[in-house]
Amino acid sequence: MLICRICGNIKDNKEYIIKEMHFGFEEEFTYFQCKECGCLQIKNIPNNLSKYYPSNYYSLKPANLEEKGIISLVKKR
Repeated sequence: MLICRICGNIKDNKEYIIKEMHFGFEEEFTYFQCKECGCLQIKNIPNNLSKYYPSNYYSLKPANLEEKGIISLVKKR
């Protein structure tokens, strides 16, 4: 049974098999999309997430807020 972690829906959620391609492991993972809220989520979270999200993973790097212009935007207010 596919239970949405966001809204709890269990009816008519659509399952997808997706292959990891970013690091070339090519492992298959099952995802599903909730029919009610539309959230796409992995069915089973892997035990070893660090394999897929190493410390140098792009979204784990600190944001350079000055570079993004956010600091200047905040200073204007």
